[in-house]
Amino acid sequence: MANTIIYLQKHDIDNKTSLESAYAASYMQQQKAQDQVTNLSLQLKDLNQQIHYTGQYLSNKKTYTAFFNSKNKGLYRKNHASEIQAYETARDWLKQNLSEETIPSLKKLYEKKSSLQLSLNAFKYVLSDCKSQVHELDVVRQNVDSILNHQTPEYFKTSEQVL
Repeated sequence: MANTIIYLQKHDIDNKTSLESAYAASYMQQQKAQDQVTNLSLQLKDLNQQIHYTGQYLSNKKTYTAFFNSKNKGLYRKNHASEIQAYETARDWLKQNLSEETIPSLKKLYEKKSSLQLSLNAFKYVLSDCKSQVHELDVVRQNVDSILNHQTPEYFKTSEQVL
């Protein structure tokens, strides 16, 4: 309880309303950080898919070109079915999900992934700080409620108050 009083004095919180507003502000900051982490995680997931399908497309492009130019397509498809299927799947995914006409290079995609990962790690750190601050303020709120709602102990009551 002494730490609660020290915390209140240190942060210039002099009434319950200012404590509640500080808690609400910290909670909103935590929610914003959580939204940023979620958004960046989704962007990273999409980018990882793009890297996967771009790599699959590029690695199987020679096989598909050879298939396209072969005279016996049926036999070539039979011998290279998995590579051709992987190429076609990647090609269809890239057509559906990329707005650009050209496929970005893997180097650029990996650079973008690296910067997104750095941003995500930074926001995770901010989120961790926000969570600890919200938890700290929640404990202070509970302690203040406990102090304000605390009944006077029996040994402080006079005999008249007990009757």
